Amino acid sequence: AVPEPSSMMALGAGLFGLGGLLLRRKH
Repeated sequence: AVPEPSSMMALGAGLFGLGGLLLRRKH
């Protein structure tokens, strides 16, 4: 049972976006 690449990419993009937003808000 291997997760679809699209879902993995979506998860990574979401995490990356969330992290960027948090970092931007902190500064």
